[in-house]
Amino acid sequence: MNIFLIRHAKAEVASHIKKDRERDLTDEGIKILKDSIINWKRAVESFDFILSSPFKRAVQTAEIIAVSYNYKNEIIKDSSLAPGSRVNSIIQLGSSLNGGRIAFIGHQPDIGFQISSLISNSEMNLKISPATIINIYFEGKPKVGKGILNFLFPPVIFNNKDNDANNK
Repeated sequence: MNIFLIRHAKAEVASHIKKDRERDLTDEGIKILKDSIINWKRAVESFDFILSSPFKRAVQTAEIIAVSYNYKNEIIKDSSLAPGSRVNSIIQLGSSLNGGRIAFIGHQPDIGFQISSLISNSEMNLKISPATIINIYFEGKPKVGKGILNFLFPPVIFNNKDNDANNK
């Protein structure tokens, strides 16, 4: 089984005006995510399931991924992937689904801890940037400390000057 942990794309700054769960992706975050997905497609052909935190920025990220991958199934929104998510949520959800490639869209610092727990027996917090994808492979069902880190792709960030030069 291949688990893909994906941090939602860049979102609006937290404020007292809008609840945290309602924060939207920024235009910049959407662009970076779409550019990053082009790179992801070199290594990830498709997803059998896409699961998302119910927070708006994660759902928006999942929707962009689904469209980009021509994903036909429903995006599964699960409250156990909301901020504060534990690695056991990933293991239980992954084990309950009959699929070989499962994407989980969540939040930092949760994803940093989940990576550590899935690939080792020690706990460390890895700082994961928005629009990062991590692939962890398991022989059979996922288990703590038994995953193999296949890749970690940080977001693809092109500045306008680079894009102008590449488009000439």
